[in-house]
Amino acid sequence: MHLVEGSLLIILAEQKSYRLEAGDSFAFELDQLHRMENVGDGDCVYFVVIDANS
Repeated sequence: MHLVEGSLLIILAEQKSYRLEAGDSFAFELDQLHRMENVGDGDCVYFVVIDANS
């Protein structure tokens, strides 16, 4: 995923969290429990790329 605008918190398996800011990228296995929260004051815009061959 690539964050274009805003601030995003990614929580993986309710154990680890990562805060992303505009311009940051992040990769993880989608079979993990995960959730995302907009932690900024405005909109959060991001792109997600899913590779079915992985």
